[in-house]
Amino acid sequence: MFQYVVQPGDTLTAIARRFGTTVSAILAVNPRITNPDIIFIGQIINIPTRVTPTPTPTPTPTPPAPGRYIVQPGDTLFLIARRFGTTVAAIVAANPQITDPNVIFIGQIINIP
Repeated sequence: MFQYVVQPGDTLTAIARRFGTTVSAILAVNPRITNPDIIFIGQIINIPTRVTPTPTPTPTPTPPAPGRYIVQPGDTLFLIARRFGTTVAAIVAANPQITDPNVIFIGQIINIP
């Protein structure tokens, strides 16, 4: 399970679809949400995760393909840049919504150049 910050335009249905879960599963781990039609921008909600088997490591691992990335707990732009073999400046350039490179949010979707 991880935490997600509700963004403008989010609904529980859209959040569930984005993270491959169901509204019922989200409600089960968020008992304080009494009406699934009412969530608030900035609200922190728990998102259940599926347990998947650990894949067998390959002898020469390749970095994940560039594209979109969902910020996870503990992430910083520096760590994300290092993981994808790019720079903080390149990530900021590809994400005009990031106005302060020191402020990113769990659940935020960013473009990886």
